[in-house]
Amino acid sequence: MRSRYLALALAALVLSMTACSGNGLSGTSNGLADQSVDQILQSARSAADAQTSVRLVSKGSQGQLDLITDMKLSRSGTAVGTLSIGAQQVNVRADGTNMWLQAKEPYWLTKMPKEFATAVKNLWVKIPIGSKNFPEVNAVARYSDVMTEFLAPEPPVVKGTVGTTFNQPAIQLVTSGGVLWVATNDVPLPVEYDFNSVNNVVRFGEWGTKVEFVQPTKAETIDLPSLGGGVG
Repeated sequence: MRSRYLALALAALVLSMTACSGNGLSGTSNGLADQSVDQILQSARSAADAQTSVRLVSKGSQGQLDLITDMKLSRSGTAVGTLSIGAQQVNVRADGTNMWLQAKEPYWLTKMPKEFATAVKNLWVKIPIGSKNFPEVNAVARYSDVMTEFLAPEPPVVKGTVGTTFNQPAIQLVTSGGVLWVATNDVPLPVEYDFNSVNNVVRFGEWGTKVEFVQPTKAETIDLPSLGGGVG
């Protein structure tokens, strides 16, 4: 079921980008293939900084469990989406400073003692972005952090070949952690990042679409500090 969910999510993103983006096979070359590594990264970051939002779909792992992410992030700081960790789904909302997580008790049992996990029930837990016990959510909660992570890699970075990924012509930049693909048609936005780990991939698309963020009400929310010291 988890593999089917990922396949459907990635397929939907491919179709959306094909329909809504100018970065497809029929686009116009943007000259990126002739640029240096530093120029490509700068072009990609400038293009991303000019966008209002992005959808990020990824497959990775957390321990022995599959970690599947489907997040919509706005440059203004809001974010909505889901993380699936094994059989557990975590609903995520964020405003650039805090994030609200909603999940079943088995997820909370991995984060806090049982008496606190039981107290959460179906409430949204309000957590400051950056809280040390939630690295899997911190990594995808803020647009600026995601762009820095993928578009400002630690050297060395080596220019690879031009090919096609995600139905788009793109050039590879090979980093110590994997391969970043940047579109060589139209706007030079990041398309995909393939981690060195087998089957770990991040895909970017639906640039500039509206992110529908609704902050949970006070009645729907419990603050992390109220669950006891050391939980975060």
